[in-house]
Amino acid sequence: GKPLLANDTHLEWGVPSTWHMVHVEAPGLHVTGFALPGVPAVIIGHNDRIAWGVTNLHFDVQDLYAERFNLQTGQYLFRGQPIQARPERELIVVKGAKPVQVENWITQHGPLWPGPSGSLLALRWSASEIGTFQMPFVEINMARNWEEFRRGLKRFSGPGQNFVYADTGGNIGYQATGLLPIRRGFDGGLVLDGASGTQEWDGYIPFEDLPTAFNPPDGRIITANQNPFSSDWKHLVSGDFDPGYRAQQLRSLLSAREGWQPGDFNVVQKDVYSAFLKNVAAATVRAFDAKKPGDETMRDAADLLRSWNGQMEKGLAAPMIATLVYQQMRIALVNRTGPKNADYSSAVAYAVLDRLLRERPRSWFADWDSEIVEALRRALEEGRRLQGRNVKKWDHGVFLSLELKHPVVSKVPWFGQWFTIGPEPMSGSTTSIKQTSRRLGPSMRMVADTSDWSKSLANVTIGESGHVLSPHFKDQWKSYWAGQGLPMRWGSQVSGDVLRVRPEGR
Repeated sequence: GKPLLANDTHLEWGVPSTWHMVHVEAPGLHVTGFALPGVPAVIIGHNDRIAWGVTNLHFDVQDLYAERFNLQTGQYLFRGQPIQARPERELIVVKGAKPVQVENWITQHGPLWPGPSGSLLALRWSASEIGTFQMPFVEINMARNWEEFRRGLKRFSGPGQNFVYADTGGNIGYQATGLLPIRRGFDGGLVLDGASGTQEWDGYIPFEDLPTAFNPPDGRIITANQNPFSSDWKHLVSGDFDPGYRAQQLRSLLSAREGWQPGDFNVVQKDVYSAFLKNVAAATVRAFDAKKPGDETMRDAADLLRSWNGQMEKGLAAPMIATLVYQQMRIALVNRTGPKNADYSSAVAYAVLDRLLRERPRSWFADWDSEIVEALRRALEEGRRLQGRNVKKWDHGVFLSLELKHPVVSKVPWFGQWFTIGPEPMSGSTTSIKQTSRRLGPSMRMVADTSDWSKSLANVTIGESGHVLSPHFKDQWKSYWAGQGLPMRWGSQVSGDVLRVRPEGR
């Protein structure tokens, strides 16, 4: 059969939906998919020959530089010489009040920001480099094959992205792309010295050096924010990559059978197994068995974790317990680095805790089992505060419940509640294929069928329209919440309303 291409990008929840589904026909162009309002092209979708999807590469494309900056003169030191920063002024118009003028300095590393303890930091970001911005998506929308598709990607100037590809000829492909800085002798994990000049980017990694694949032997391409770079890659790799559990689960599911249909891929997209949190549960049970605390509630929690299969399903207590233990372990790690760092616990990537739980270095904790038992105790305290004393009745879906509110209309008394979605109990986690939290989730879903485009499926989160009185404001939510794709229509004038745009004089 012909390839299927599935994509669901995980972004912060928002009302209206982040994406706008469009179907465009013009001379030399026939394309459908997902666009961002204001961007004149389809970002994710298909034309009559190819389909493509996008996920975040998670390569580090930002660095913070500590600048020796004189706010009175606007000068800063670089390699022993004073450099004059460029002043930038923005006028923000405020309804019912005077405009507010915001002033800032721009250094060669980027805009200046206040840092801790009175320091001044400049942010360098590849996407904001002067003269680098290019918009290749119109070219991608019109591409007819792998070579033309890659030619468009070569001009992609945004932060690092993974692009996947499939076409009606039976081909599949993968290409990493974006402006990825070349770092020599440093990885950008810490604040850099802006004055020394010894920690500067040395240009960008050539497109020809970036990871790529075309028609791999096993017929599958999987990208879930994992590290695609080989251990012997010629450039220094710096990034916050997923440790690979989600990609492993995808490979396991896709290898288990043949004869996939578009609706089957929707089932894969809503898979909620978390190998990482299953490991956290196993470590917690091991620590409980080793230390044998006499607390009955801790024993009940350990027994729930002991029999749990790793599925982050609503209606279960074990996923909630495992998540709370994970959160408490992150807090313990951050507290270990210093008492002032507690607010940064949510920034600890789960890859960090995953490695530490496997290696258990004594430089972090002399007795890991005791630390994990203490994390379980604190987790149960938090759980009791949220859902009561009976741990067996806790519900992960309620713990993860989602409420989507219009940023303006929801604040109108009585009237606003009719345009709020939820609270809805949710399954999933940030460590499962269905990557979900109260902050983010799948912002869209697409399954493109290259054998018959009319069989393709798609969703946005709530609906096409941002107007609360439109029938399309939230008419996709029920299907989205259930993980069921809607027909991704293909063909001429399939819509009830068609907007025709003609150049003046034609």
